[in-house]
Amino acid sequence: MALFIVKNSSNFNLKDELNNSWDWILKVYEWPRSLMNDEYLNTLNSIQDTLGKLKFYNWNSDARVGDWTIPKNWIIGEAYIATKEGKKLVDISDNNLHVSSYSKPVSKLIKFTDLKENLHFSTKYDDAIPYLTHYYSDEWSFCVTKNQFDEISKYDELFIKIDSKFETGKLTVGELAFKGQSKKQINFNTYLCHPSLANNELSGPAVSILVAKYLEYLKGKNGLRYSYFIYWEPETIGAVALLSLKKDVFKENMLAGYVLTCLGDNSDYGYIGSRKHTSLSEIFLKRSLKKNNLIYKEYPFSQRGSDERQFCWPGVDLPYTCIFRSKFEEYDEYHTSKDNLDFISKEGLSESFKLIASIIDDFENSFFPISNTIGEPFLSQYLDYGIPGKTGPNKNSSKIREFLCYCDGETELNDIAKLINIDYLEAKTIYNSMIDLNLVIL
Repeated sequence: MALFIVKNSSNFNLKDELNNSWDWILKVYEWPRSLMNDEYLNTLNSIQDTLGKLKFYNWNSDARVGDWTIPKNWIIGEAYIATKEGKKLVDISDNNLHVSSYSKPVSKLIKFTDLKENLHFSTKYDDAIPYLTHYYSDEWSFCVTKNQFDEISKYDELFIKIDSKFETGKLTVGELAFKGQSKKQINFNTYLCHPSLANNELSGPAVSILVAKYLEYLKGKNGLRYSYFIYWEPETIGAVALLSLKKDVFKENMLAGYVLTCLGDNSDYGYIGSRKHTSLSEIFLKRSLKKNNLIYKEYPFSQRGSDERQFCWPGVDLPYTCIFRSKFEEYDEYHTSKDNLDFISKEGLSESFKLIASIIDDFENSFFPISNTIGEPFLSQYLDYGIPGKTGPNKNSSKIREFLCYCDGETELNDIAKLINIDYLEAKTIYNSMIDLNLVIL
């Protein structure tokens, strides 16, 4: 178990908040969420009930966002496979993974030889139900265990029913903002579009709830230096919709962004860095991982799989890093009913939260000065240069010019000190004087 260094959390009641977050998981675990349906909205509203008022952004069905079209709401009623005599062999009321999300309606007698093309089972577990989707396609299918498939195959003809329908609705993204002294922001994004999956679906939101509680605690204690935003969205289409609205704001103000997923188990950590270059999000994550003596693995961007795909897309190029424990698509339980409440733990969630809290602490104790002039400032307005030709210019003027040259809002004060070959205390003194003169801003 890691001994986490979290500087500001001595009075943060993690035990109670962790229990509350776990209770939230238990409450929403079995809700049949999808990209857009009542259960997705109910889950988002349950986060609002837990954290207070969120800001909601909405896009109507059939609206264009980027190269995508907002889909319709998918509403699922009863769904089952039965014998001709009426004995149900598979029933969505037993597990909502049994019907692939966004399956179209079907009700008919069907020969097994035709049905089997629409049956999916896990090749790793005989008793696991896989999770599949039919987004943006006119298809239907059932997901069953291998044991159920073997039982169904005993019948020549079966009755199947999927009582689904599609209705015009709204895609909704939830935002919770914690404004700090600076408009520079750190984002946390996670998703809410999978039914009955614990690690791949609910661990990210559960950790984000803890992060929100921690930010609320820090803001009430000493205030926040930077601004923090948490977003809950349907994966992929939600991220694209959010970018269609906020890309320019993000590009202007974002210091770092993190996609939170698969954080509830007890495996070592992993991350996928930004596509283009090593970002502050990656630098600060690695700093906290090393500081807390955590084993981790870095994955190339070619192994992306969550919303870092959208946030780091060419032309977007936001400084996002995706954080996880068991990596999506690599653990055997992924996208099956084995990714259940037994697969995650309070301990796993707690340690993942502590890692994020450590990153937040590091940001709050860091400075990213921003030059407040167009071109070099006219320093003689601010500094005593002495009498030209006799005493010479202020001996600090060259250091100050060099200092200001690196005040781009992305280079941390420690790094500026190293770049211009002065110690941190001297850099901090220059920083404070430049703040007082309004030559740099937070």
